[in-house]
Amino acid sequence: MDTTTATNAISAAEITETLDAFFGLWRHLIPSEGVSLTAGLTLGLLSRSGPLRLTALAERESVSQPAMTGLVSRLQGSGLVARGADPSDGRAVLVELTVAGLALIQNRRARRGAAMDALLDLLAPDERARLDAAIPALWRMVDHARHDDHAVSDVKESR
Repeated sequence: MDTTTATNAISAAEITETLDAFFGLWRHLIPSEGVSLTAGLTLGLLSRSGPLRLTALAERESVSQPAMTGLVSRLQGSGLVARGADPSDGRAVLVELTVAGLALIQNRRARRGAAMDALLDLLAPDERARLDAAIPALWRMVDHARHDDHAVSDVKESR
């Protein structure tokens, strides 16, 4: 941050600390229902992206391929994902959500949404307005990290 930036700007360290606390709260808004954090994140990724190769899942969730293979096996055993051959390369494994997996993710999102509504109701109108105004900036950060090879490398290295 340069010296011309407003002096009341919140530091990256403060933002990080706040987001760490918020995501701790977020994980506990609803019971896990036997789905680990990594499993939930993986199912959520599949719901947003559609079917992905096993190797892409491992890379995007920052876990080893053997760890992702084990997770996918457990999710498949629970009926939440299905494996198939990638039509563009029959040697590669493509993982996709099943109807049950999609229903689980949609249910978790709905329940978290209801819990979040209750928390948002506790905010003063000006606080809610500031939070609402921050959402587009947060999405831009997510998009930059997804599409900018440099940013994605930096994000991965910091984990």
